[in-house]
Amino acid sequence: MFTEKKRLIKTLFICTGVVSFIHASVPNAPGYVGATKIKSDETNTSVRISFEDKSTDEDKFYISVHNYTDDMPFATIEVDSTNGNHGYANITGLTCDKTYQAVVVAHNQDGNSSESDTTTFNIKTTFNATCGDTPPSTVLQPGPYIGVTAIDEDNTSAVRISLKDNSNNEDGFRIFDGADINVTISQNDENSHPYVYANLTGLTCTKLYSLQAVSFKDEVESLPTPVRTFKIESTLGIDCNEDNSPVPESIDPTTLIPEFD
Repeated sequence: MFTEKKRLIKTLFICTGVVSFIHASVPNAPGYVGATKIKSDETNTSVRISFEDKSTDEDKFYISVHNYTDDMPFATIEVDSTNGNHGYANITGLTCDKTYQAVVVAHNQDGNSSESDTTTFNIKTTFNATCGDTPPSTVLQPGPYIGVTAIDEDNTSAVRISLKDNSNNEDGFRIFDGADINVTISQNDENSHPYVYANLTGLTCTKLYSLQAVSFKDEVESLPTPVRTFKIESTLGIDCNEDNSPVPESIDPTTLIPEFD
């Protein structure tokens, strides 16, 4: 009799006794979580955490970042929505050479989902970043490759130099070698012109030159590019016995140099 009464109560509870509670469910856990370095961060102390949205009934997400060694919490970021597939948030103020873990949970009125996969990262080792040597006031170095091309196939005393603009706050660039060359290029809009360039004139056709380039802002210069050596005669295949051709003093900066590897 007692057993039958229990069954009856249970049936009544299911029928009238908060079916919504029985069927209520938390959202699905987010999928893959990744960490990428923020390119514009010259201090190397920020990352972007991204995650896959695998639920359809969440209200928000929580990204939690912890210290890897002692599991102490560093930050929890609330993300209100995603683009339907992925969500993300920037985590700032990290220590460049410290290891962190990040996980994500989805949340709705019924609670939190289980945790996503964990991503582990160290800005220095994961992204091959430099720690402590690139303060905010320093501009990023150009290049690293310096392109050297002929201005004219018969010109024996001039070359065109091109290099990648990696900075967004420079006052200009300087191209130089040990003794003969010291040329300044004005500020460049890297969004419109990814490369900057200059004509070097008055060179000796048979002489070996060793070029480097830096970005500068105020009185601060970036680290120099690797050395780029060239000789007009052998590098560009120009006969040094040819007469020199006139060289323009400057080139319209809206004319782009083709990209190079």
